[in-house]
Amino acid sequence: SSQMSAPNTLVDKLVVITGCDGVEGLGPFIARATVKRGFRLLATCFSAEGRDNFLESVPDGSNSRVSAFVGDLTLPEVVDKLVGEVKSIVNDRKCTLHALVNNAGVGPLGYTMWMPPKVYETTMAINFLAPVRLTYALLPMLRCDQGRIINITSVAGLCANFGMGPYSASKFALEAYSDVLRRELMQWGVRVSVVEPYFTATPLLKKAEASFFEEMNRAQGERTDDYGKKWAEEKMKRELQMIEATAGKPAGVVASVIDALISKFPQERYWPDSITKLIVFPLMYLPVRLADRLLLEVELSKATPAFFKGHNSQKKIRSALPTLFRTELHDVLVFICAIHFVLGQTVFQPTSTSILAVLAQCLLVLNALSGLAHNRIGRAASGSFLSLGLLVLWSLQCMDGVGLAISVGIGITSAIEWKRREEVEIR
Repeated sequence: SSQMSAPNTLVDKLVVITGCDGVEGLGPFIARATVKRGFRLLATCFSAEGRDNFLESVPDGSNSRVSAFVGDLTLPEVVDKLVGEVKSIVNDRKCTLHALVNNAGVGPLGYTMWMPPKVYETTMAINFLAPVRLTYALLPMLRCDQGRIINITSVAGLCANFGMGPYSASKFALEAYSDVLRRELMQWGVRVSVVEPYFTATPLLKKAEASFFEEMNRAQGERTDDYGKKWAEEKMKRELQMIEATAGKPAGVVASVIDALISKFPQERYWPDSITKLIVFPLMYLPVRLADRLLLEVELSKATPAFFKGHNSQKKIRSALPTLFRTELHDVLVFICAIHFVLGQTVFQPTSTSILAVLAQCLLVLNALSGLAHNRIGRAASGSFLSLGLLVLWSLQCMDGVGLAISVGIGITSAIEWKRREEVEIR
């Protein structure tokens, strides 16, 4: 990353960071690192107590460059007041608005069965609408100063998982908003970056645990009886153990934000945690049903809901896995087959231009694309006698043992899939 010309020029650049209450949260960590780099800071806090705790944690000697604002940013009048504060600092200190870091957020945890719409409304108001409202208000200044917008989203905004309905919905929305911002503002020289951390070891995790039991106890009755209190306690215990074992440190997120602030060419997306690259990113590109079943298996491994104990529902779910594997294996084989034969035509046997080869190649490419898009027509077509016949004949013609083996695999998985569908239709 290319840094600005000199550290002492950063004092003329104002950075606004939301969600800076306390000492141990992600916001305070980012804010203190920003001050250490030499920027002028306006930190927003939800409560006066949170503001006081944050200001006490600011490094000595930098207090003159730090201002704090208290208010609920979900309220339009508070946002207007904050914008007035920003303009006042810019005018009084003769500085520019360098960046807005939308960090403030909440992370309620709980199943959709007992999470009422009110929780979704509150979460969207804080995690999505507040950043939209503040960004909109500051856009004229950011455009004029060619500033930067850094939105702290989450991998939950890329891959939604159990118990994270409201949180994932708000982060997906912020991801989409960030994409639109980046594309629309690039012509004005405004840089937009998103930081997508995994679980981070901050007090937000404890708040998420509390919200899980709070919402479950509030719902009760038919919405929670099938789960059971014992299940909830066991699940959250294992959930927190898993999160604590894999949660990233705030330092990774802080480093990403600082790079987005000072780099001449900041990244559009920052993944501060290695687990995102190793697990979450591949999971996003698995066939949908396979990803669903894998996540369900992980969820059931934490604890078994009361409803499942002594009931055949769990057996039905687990018995569906082999069928699922056969179906998805079929799609994978079609895709591999397409790549194999296309490479055979274009790289290994570029002179082979028979009608048989062209027809087989076209069918394979179409079936592979439709299979990846989870289109049932694609799977039915790839299982047709015409498609399989062409594949086998072409493999024999080219003396291609690998192609023949893949074709036979497609034929077997196709037959199993057709048989399964007939059984379902009969039922």
